Amino acid sequence: MEEAKVLGYLLAVDHPVGGGKAANFLAAGYVREDWQRLQADLVQIGRNGEIAARVETQFGVKVVIDGAVNSPSGASIALRTVWISDNSDAVLRLVTAYPR
Repeated sequence: MEEAKVLGYLLAVDHPVGGGKAANFLAAGYVREDWQRLQADLVQIGRNGEIAARVETQFGVKVVIDGAVNSPSGASIALRTVWISDNSDAVLRLVTAYPR
């Protein structure tokens, strides 16, 4: 997962689409200075979470994975992550994540 996805989208309150998500992640104690913490928590869900949906699209296979993490604020939060693998490989890339 690229740094730009976390810093430029999930933790960017001024992002036109991700701003609301950023507010939720910041309220849970995630900070831009330690963006790797959010990255690691999302990867953990991607590896160990429960697959809620798997959909084949023209862009590849989209996989929705739900899980919970202990946030930096100490609270357990339920998150939904959405990943996609294009048709040429099996590597999943994060599309988005948000609280459930």
